[in-house]
Amino acid sequence: MLHIVLFVLKLIGIIVAVILGILVLLTGIALFVPVRYRIFAGRGDAGENTAASVRATWLFHLVRAEYTYQEEKGNFSVRILWKTFDEKKTEKNERKDHDEKKIPDDPKASGTGSEKADKADQKNAKKSEPSESSAQIHEKEGSADQKKMERNGGDVPRRTTGWAEKIKCTFQKFYDRINTLKNRTEKLKDFLGDETHRSAFSKIKKEGVRCLGRLRPKRLDIKLEFGFDDPYLTGTALAGLGAAYPFLNGHVSVTPNFERKTLAGRIAASGKIYAVHLAALIWNLLWSREVRQTYRDGKKLGG
Repeated sequence: MLHIVLFVLKLIGIIVAVILGILVLLTGIALFVPVRYRIFAGRGDAGENTAASVRATWLFHLVRAEYTYQEEKGNFSVRILWKTFDEKKTEKNERKDHDEKKIPDDPKASGTGSEKADKADQKNAKKSEPSESSAQIHEKEGSADQKKMERNGGDVPRRTTGWAEKIKCTFQKFYDRINTLKNRTEKLKDFLGDETHRSAFSKIKKEGVRCLGRLRPKRLDIKLEFGFDDPYLTGTALAGLGAAYPFLNGHVSVTPNFERKTLAGRIAASGKIYAVHLAALIWNLLWSREVRQTYRDGKKLGG
């Protein structure tokens, strides 16, 4: 009897160990197998030959998503294992199903319906007969007009009072909204000026910059020629690109054109995205006391 119990416990332990091993394996795959992406975009000087493509793959190309744009037409497709979902094929199938379900109208049915409606109108016309004389009708119309004039004359002071009340309520609502906006502005100012909240914003900025540095493309090739109608705007854009140059890992060639408006060139980028980097970002932010306190205070401020 004892050896049966031990065998059952051993079997349960093996099953639990296998399940835990599978969970650890799946977690490792999700965290440490990267999503590989490749981006390409190109445009001619006059806007011709504009093309773009974005492709992402995961787990040895078993999962792939791709978007292509060429000749002013875009297409999105997803492949999971050996099953492909293509946007163009889906549209063709839907159009085919719609054409098959389309049924021509039956002229006999429409004719029968119109004949029945005509017969019903003729019967209703025969049943309707004048029930009152013209003198009685004029007398009733005259009394109704007199009552209407009396009622309108008595409603003038009432309407004036109603308009005054509406104007008063409108001004009161406007005043209340201004006071509410003023109070919220003061609360927001105190919220942003708090030392704990400032530390939380600094922590979020630091972790975000670190995560973006890990996620930046490993290969980047940019060849761009641009220009605006105003040379000042061209110089400002060039200065902005110069400030971002240290963060661009790769070959970057930017040529400004101060004489005419143009935009031409190509951009090619590829890299990897690891889920463990995003998980580390979330973990570090959740374990920060300042960030948690700022989140709670933000919910109170929004409520």
